[in-house]
Amino acid sequence: MKDAFKRVSADALPEAMKTALSDKKVLKCFFIPGSQHYIAWIVNESTKRQQELEFDTKTMHFLNRAKRAESLEKPFSLEFNDLNVKVKVSYTLEPETDVLHEELTVYSSFTGEPVANEKYVVFNAFKTDRKTEVASLLEKAAFPMQYSSWTKQEKINYWSEYLYRIRRHAGEDGASLDSVFNTKLLQHMTEIDSNIIDLLPEILSELAKMEMTAATPIFAAFCARTKIELAELV
Repeated sequence: MKDAFKRVSADALPEAMKTALSDKKVLKCFFIPGSQHYIAWIVNESTKRQQELEFDTKTMHFLNRAKRAESLEKPFSLEFNDLNVKVKVSYTLEPETDVLHEELTVYSSFTGEPVANEKYVVFNAFKTDRKTEVASLLEKAAFPMQYSSWTKQEKINYWSEYLYRIRRHAGEDGASLDSVFNTKLLQHMTEIDSNIIDLLPEILSELAKMEMTAATPIFAAFCARTKIELAELV
């Protein structure tokens, strides 16, 4: 988004906006100085998901979805010569939540072919600049080739450390460690290694060692949640 924004507390919202949200659970808020608009994330009681609202201080009203969509910045292109890429930047509102996303489509300056794509939430206090995002995307795009050159043990070590890390993050967020075992995880692993199923018994065994726990409950949780049958190593 071309306008800078900053995170603010719910107490800093205009009185009319605070009154309208008085019976809502407000998750986070932002202020956009350029447009004098406020953004609020609330809990949608019907969907139990976040809902993004935009408030115009000139009209003292919330913008509806159609108005927000109409006012979105048009797609534009950037060029990062030192990275040898061109980048298309576009904006969309998520269908169910109205959360604004910025999408980056990265093209090779040499071939003109797309090499990476990512969509992320705009109103995020921790978002880095676009060049950093593009460099990270290029690194991710190159990873499968790097991974394919590794030994079997290096692949096992990588995935066991990856699972250990995301399980720790889940726990810190108050979720079950086993919640990371899902079809999305399996899809991600398979996209990088089409033979990942063959490595999983050794990966989960190594994970158990890292967590200093028995392998049996880890195998049981993984199999139950992903619907993949795996035999524990003996």
